Amino acid sequence: MKINHLLMAGLFSFALISSQAAKGTEPTATPPAAAKNTANVTPPINDLSDTQVKQIQKVVHDYLVQNPQVLVEASQAYQDQELAKAKTKTQLAVSKNAKSLFNSAHSPTVGNHNGDVTVIEFLDYQCTHCREMSTVVGGLIKGDGKIRVVIKELPIFGGSSKYAAQASIASMKQGPDKFLAFHKSLLEAAPPLTDQKVMEVAKNAGLNTQQLETDMKSKIVEDQINDNFKLAQALGLLGTPAFIVSNRSGSHVEYVPGAVTIESLKQAITQVRK
Repeated sequence: MKINHLLMAGLFSFALISSQAAKGTEPTATPPAAAKNTANVTPPINDLSDTQVKQIQKVVHDYLVQNPQVLVEASQAYQDQELAKAKTKTQLAVSKNAKSLFNSAHSPTVGNHNGDVTVIEFLDYQCTHCREMSTVVGGLIKGDGKIRVVIKELPIFGGSSKYAAQASIASMKQGPDKFLAFHKSLLEAAPPLTDQKVMEVAKNAGLNTQQLETDMKSKIVEDQINDNFKLAQALGLLGTPAFIVSNRSGSHVEYVPGAVTIESLKQAITQVRK
């Protein structure tokens, strides 16, 4: 028997063993009418001797040791399947949460407010990948004048991340231009981010820090952050950054998780415009 055939027999045997052990069942018996045609068919697991099973196990073991990329490929395939499931869940949940996602009065918005495509970004100001995406998102806005970007602060690291999120939302009261300058500077600030550094960045961005500290304590700001966490949970987001890309009607949505290239976001935008 060739090694590939034996490997397949081994994998088939393992599947049967696992299935039967879990279900407490025996393999289906071969119908008498079909018995005469089974000469070239892998025998049922109960027709294999202990020695044969051990031989098959050894061949499979040795094959995987000699070809570890098979395990990597299997792991990648599993991750791809899970990501596909997450994307499907997110896309289905978007319509149920459309108002909070697209029309929240207290979520900072940049770009073209009347754009035909909305890109919603969930971020944490201390998230390394979110910082990396700052240039990508900025380039996206500059290169496409029909995009509206909505920022959803999601301080998953707590502490100064939440403090920065509160400051970001509160800064909108001092005007969109000052918010944008503050937002960019926060993402460009050298880590670690502390409460003191947040205020230094705010001052350098031209914000009135006394007013900012007062506005940060408002119920509106706290409610917005809580709503963002509820949205992230409802959408099944895996972390930050995460992007929801939608056309104006919300009839076509793309979920783009993680740090990606500008080409990936452009592709999602192209898809929702179709």
